[in-house]
Amino acid sequence: MDTEVVVLTGGASRRIGADKASVPIGGVPLAERLVRALLDCGYVVTVLGRAPVPGCGFVADAEDCQGPASALSRFQPSAEQVFVMPCDVARFDPRVVALMRDRIAGWDAVAPVLGDVSQPLCALYRA
Repeated sequence: MDTEVVVLTGGASRRIGADKASVPIGGVPLAERLVRALLDCGYVVTVLGRAPVPGCGFVADAEDCQGPASALSRFQPSAEQVFVMPCDVARFDPRVVALMRDRIAGWDAVAPVLGDVSQPLCALYRA
């Protein structure tokens, strides 16, 4: 497949008050639930953060809570395109990745805009 998905699981989780990647949804940790859905769609998935998730690649944070730019700077893509997303999108539909792939055409990136705010941490980039 020409698209790899990167799931960001680091961060301080200040609003939740606990490690957001491990918050259970239907008895399954949030990050694991998201990764399973992506793997079921045939995507190569790499987790960047504190702990690995079974079935996918993993790049550990060098230091806690340094932000997504720090984590992404150490990541080496294995595909032509990389879809980057946070782990706390509980109702994420993996079909969004294909939708963005259909729209990237000659662009370097495709990012959704909610209201007037661009969402660069839930976007598709050329590697």
